Amino acid sequence: MADVIKLPAAKSKGKLSLEEAIQARRSIRTYSNAPLKLQDVSQLLWAAQGITGPNGLRTAPSPIAVYLVQVYLVAGNVEGLKPGVYSYKPQGHSLEQSREGDLRQQLVGLGQEVFSSGAALLVIASLDEKASKTFGSYAVRASSLEIGHVAQNIALQGTVLDLGLVTATGFDGDKARSLLGLPPNETPVYLIPVGKKA
Repeated sequence: MADVIKLPAAKSKGKLSLEEAIQARRSIRTYSNAPLKLQDVSQLLWAAQGITGPNGLRTAPSPIAVYLVQVYLVAGNVEGLKPGVYSYKPQGHSLEQSREGDLRQQLVGLGQEVFSSGAALLVIASLDEKASKTFGSYAVRASSLEIGHVAQNIALQGTVLDLGLVTATGFDGDKARSLLGLPPNETPVYLIPVGKKA
């Protein structure tokens, strides 16, 4: 069994109001070489899918609260983490490593140089089988809506943390799944490079 890495507790108050974060949010594709702090990674993952209420309710809305996404961290230069692919576990606010090694340069092969630029990437993958069993012909729409909610939470949280990031979708999902070692019933929809601003 893979080691479970407990993340630092997320904070519920930031430096900007929601309105200020919405006003300031921009896609940023250039980053410094500085490492990301584990606290910042923790905050981004919490914003994506953190537990915020009874019965496992999370930060991002989900149709009938079934949760049709899985979030991964591709760590390259994160303080306190070995390079590799980690799955985020909302229950327990922790990470579990599924693949070792820095994959950022290999991800450039998916077609975007920015994938190697950040200290890490967040991956939002749809849980295809779960969506299909729950929603049938509505599965793609339900998953897409939830993925959009999660990505916006990440973008706004990154703005509050004064990090640079961009939500990128222009890549081959099958190739990304294979490279990242994701299960066959999951499709990566967003790759989100993130780093300190240059």
